[in-house]
Amino acid sequence: MRKNKLIFLISLIIMLLPVPAYALQSPAQSAAMSGMVVPAADLEGLAVPEPPVVKKEVAEVSRSAGGSDYQKLLKTAMSLLGSKYRYGGSGPDVFDCSGFTMYVFKTAGYNLPHSAAEQAGYGVPVDKDNLRPGDLVFFSYYKQPGINHVGIYKGDNKFIHASSSENSGKTVTISDLGNQYYEDNYKGARRLVR
Repeated sequence: MRKNKLIFLISLIIMLLPVPAYALQSPAQSAAMSGMVVPAADLEGLAVPEPPVVKKEVAEVSRSAGGSDYQKLLKTAMSLLGSKYRYGGSGPDVFDCSGFTMYVFKTAGYNLPHSAAEQAGYGVPVDKDNLRPGDLVFFSYYKQPGINHVGIYKGDNKFIHASSSENSGKTVTISDLGNQYYEDNYKGARRLVR
């Protein structure tokens, strides 16, 4: 009899405890919340929270009214031709690739990070066939995954960038997208200046 009373009391206490939210989830919802891939059919009708949206702090610049914004970018970039390359450099006299694009775009009101890979998350993607002057172009190194280099498209299949190559004298220079190295390592382009 005492054993039955004890079991009854324990059961009563357990029933009165608050139920954690995860205990009310279906197995599919629990799996989805933990990051597992779950077939969409298993998730029908379940409320799965959206991941937080990370907003990039980039001003919208228009090409209307004569396109002076991208022209200003190119004028600034061209004025820096011959500046020395130095890893970590962000101007005004020495640059690495992302320091160069960060410095140039700041003249048009853009606050880009000092990282080629992070800059690739800004703006909108652009097909290589639709590049316009002022677009950012991205590359890897020696066919490696990821993005390791960035420059500014100039037009006529050429781009301006801070090059670490001995062949370019380790300076801000103009290179051809048709160069085999850049063709092999091209990773895409983004447009910030509309």
